[in-house]
Amino acid sequence: NTDTIDIPGFDSMTFKADAAEQAVNLYNPKQNTCYFKMSLYLKDDTKLWESNLVEPGKGIYEMELLQSLPAGSYEDAILKYECFAMDEKQTPLNGSEIKLTLKVME
Repeated sequence: NTDTIDIPGFDSMTFKADAAEQAVNLYNPKQNTCYFKMSLYLKDDTKLWESNLVEPGKGIYEMELLQSLPAGSYEDAILKYECFAMDEKQTPLNGSEIKLTLKVME
C-alpha cells in the first residue's frame, strides 16, 4: 500500500554531553515509497539538527548537532519527520512529530 508511511518511533535518545558529534540510528524503512527529512528540536523550538533527504532503506548513524548540550534530561524534545514524494517535484507528503526524551550523559 503506497498510502501508508512507516515512521519509526522512539521514546528516548541518548547523547554525549558537550559534544556536537552524536551516534544515532535514524532510518527510513525500506518499504516506504518516499524520502524522509528528519529534524530534532528542543521543546522550546531550538533546532538541534536537520538531515538531508533520506531514501527508503537508508539511515543516518552519525549526526552533528548545531549546538552541544550539557548533561541532563530534556523532556518533550521533538523528532520531526517530513516526507516527500520520490518524483521530480518532491511533493511534500504527510509528516509526523514524535516527542521523546533526550538523555544527555557525561
